[in-house]
Amino acid sequence: MPENTPNLDLYLKNPVTDGADTFNIETMLNENFRKIDEKTARVGVDGKLDPTQRAEPALITVAGDLNTYKTKGSYYVPTGILNTPFDTNSYYMQVYSDGPLVLQILYGRVNPNLLFMRRFNSTWSEWDNYSKGITNGITSRDEFDAHKADDAIDAHNAKSISVVDVNAHFTGTNVETVLEELFTFANSGKTDIASVIGSPATSGDTFTQLKTHIQTSKNDLATNLTAKGQTSAGTETLDALVDKVLTISTGSEITTGEFNFYSEAVLYDTTSLTYEKRRTVTLNLMGTYRIEFSLELAGFNPPQTVWGRIYKNGVPYGIERSITNVAGTGLTTIFTEDLYFEEGDTCEFWVKTNGTVGTRRIKNIKIKTSAIYSLS
Repeated sequence: MPENTPNLDLYLKNPVTDGADTFNIETMLNENFRKIDEKTARVGVDGKLDPTQRAEPALITVAGDLNTYKTKGSYYVPTGILNTPFDTNSYYMQVYSDGPLVLQILYGRVNPNLLFMRRFNSTWSEWDNYSKGITNGITSRDEFDAHKADDAIDAHNAKSISVVDVNAHFTGTNVETVLEELFTFANSGKTDIASVIGSPATSGDTFTQLKTHIQTSKNDLATNLTAKGQTSAGTETLDALVDKVLTISTGSEITTGEFNFYSEAVLYDTTSLTYEKRRTVTLNLMGTYRIEFSLELAGFNPPQTVWGRIYKNGVPYGIERSITNVAGTGLTTIFTEDLYFEEGDTCEFWVKTNGTVGTRRIKNIKIKTSAIYSLS
């Protein structure tokens, strides 16, 4: 009785029971040859099986997008499918699923060295590459190990790796020179900051340590300001803390008034065509003073002019004053101005004239305050 082979389903006659049957070329030879031709790969010119001619097993063929295939089973993935590692390759795919979790495994069809895997759990992960050899830019583990091997270090040291600096931040063109520039920049910055802070900061401190020094000084300044009646905190800006120093009350600040802090009746004549200093008074308290002086001219003809002005520490400070007499008539005028001085400042009285005859002077110098203070 005839039977069929289990793998290729070839037709076999039993010589014991079918020996008397007429030989049929179609059923006994041709059909078997067609099955062999269909089910097996063709042999190439080198005598080896050509994998491109291998018949596909009974698999589900994927179409469109690989992301939609989440059902357990075996698949054939032709080229051009979306979301494959490389859509120019074809693959065999095995899908495993367990509730919301899905695992896709791709095997290279033409190139059996390709092996990829990814997972789905609400979203697809990136493809993990387990391929052997380089295929379409994929590097094998062997090649990776060779890349980081000790004997490959010269090819991968800092000076051999170029830097693409599209924004032109560096003058160097490789990693080594760029790192050197970065170090120099950072070290110079630390040195400059440390020199401004002063002790205990040093150029060897880290940026974190320098920051701590600055914050400590700010905290100390805020504490001292608070002790002087200016509520402050170390979290305020440095400028804000410094500005508060000017608002500290010393308890003895001068204010303007009509008490004579200083007064004299000395006459200071002048013949100078340019300003000359005729009197200096050093003030021992800070505050705003009322400064008073008189300019005087004799009644000579032609008319003359005399100018007077307050200077502070050798620099013009008050308003320039002047008087001009009428021919043959003398003239005296009193000038008053409120001006602020720091402790130790000099209040100076300067005068000049364009006249050549008679009296030309500054006199009756007075410095007034709101209360009686001592000049010494």
